[in-house]
Amino acid sequence: MRRIPFLFLLLFFANACATQFNPYTRKEEIIFMSDEEEVEIGRSLSRQVEKRFKVLEDFSAQARVSDVGQKIVEVCERRSILYYFKVLDKDDKNAFALPGGYVYVFKGLLEEVENDHELAYILAHEIAHIVARHSVDLLKKNLGFNILMVLAKAGAPDPETLRRTNSALDMLMLSYSREDELMADKLAVRFMQKAGFNPEGAISFLEKFKEIKRKEPIRPLYGRTHPYLNERMRAVREEIYGKISFEDYMNE
Repeated sequence: MRRIPFLFLLLFFANACATQFNPYTRKEEIIFMSDEEEVEIGRSLSRQVEKRFKVLEDFSAQARVSDVGQKIVEVCERRSILYYFKVLDKDDKNAFALPGGYVYVFKGLLEEVENDHELAYILAHEIAHIVARHSVDLLKKNLGFNILMVLAKAGAPDPETLRRTNSALDMLMLSYSREDELMADKLAVRFMQKAGFNPEGAISFLEKFKEIKRKEPIRPLYGRTHPYLNERMRAVREEIYGKISFEDYMNE
């Protein structure tokens, strides 16, 4: 049996994969999925989200979120895809992003927002996850590349794929890695500044979010994010002011 030279295989995979500019690391990185495939995955998952949760029937709330979100989109580093923003009619205090430009905010979180600057932070944070492809990377890690490709084909998933996909959706709604969250916070501040929002809205919201989480019962997956909200607040302050205060060190 004839062996395929290693160099040939290397060149083949290099040509098959595209590169993406990471706005945080400022480097070109190899990606293994086209924008079109990622958008189709997001579209497939959005159908499942909207079967599980009712979309809020409040035009003014939907318009407000979409308007603020699109202002962030106009300045973000990934404008090759369309972004969609929807409020879900549930009292959960959370927001999450799907691959390919889909951003959801729960009604319960929107009710905690005092102004558009805080809302801009929430949406910019989720947009940052999409810009950096954190959402699709998390799904790839938990579902595997083959299942993602099934979703990318726009067909109806089989029951096992559907079960695993719903489990992965839960992870998208609850938790990213520490590194991904810090990157999304730093990018969110940059996006807010470029779009004309006051980045201190990120600080005020994170302080509020910390109190919200303190009052909630501890959930297993939330335990991955809750302990380092202070770290996120420090990262945001450093991005805004270029330095960290003594208080930030004491709140570790």
